[in-house]
Amino acid sequence: MAFRISPFSGNKIRSVKKEQKLYFYNWTYVDDLAFRFENLIALHLLKFCYWENDSNGRNLNLHFSKQKNSVEVDFVICEKNEPLYFIEVKLSDQDLNPRLDYFKKLYPLAQYFQVHLNGKKDYQSSNGVRVLPAHVFFNEYIRI
Repeated sequence: MAFRISPFSGNKIRSVKKEQKLYFYNWTYVDDLAFRFENLIALHLLKFCYWENDSNGRNLNLHFSKQKNSVEVDFVICEKNEPLYFIEVKLSDQDLNPRLDYFKKLYPLAQYFQVHLNGKKDYQSSNGVRVLPAHVFFNEYIRI
């Protein structure tokens, strides 16, 4: 079984509107480690949105953001079509992805994260993007 997430189409961006991403409920179906990790994060974020909707009455939706100019962020969690979180997923704790800066200029009130699987870096960049391991991200921000 699988689920789809649709693109975020805020009024400040020129997004690709018809594309959707497909993820598996059983993320172990995915062979490629990077895609498997992204699928795992997608599943947990979806569960978080469902939990907030059901237990707290919040209208949270999970999206991704892909612009017509090919700027993409893996996940966007929105409430009433306003972005709360922009989340980029990486395997390693490499340098900060510059795509997050693009969205930070458009949506300065949202929180920005770069979540990684391998590595120990945990810091907040000078422009306000939090880079952290996945287990810390889920423990501090996405708790169900």
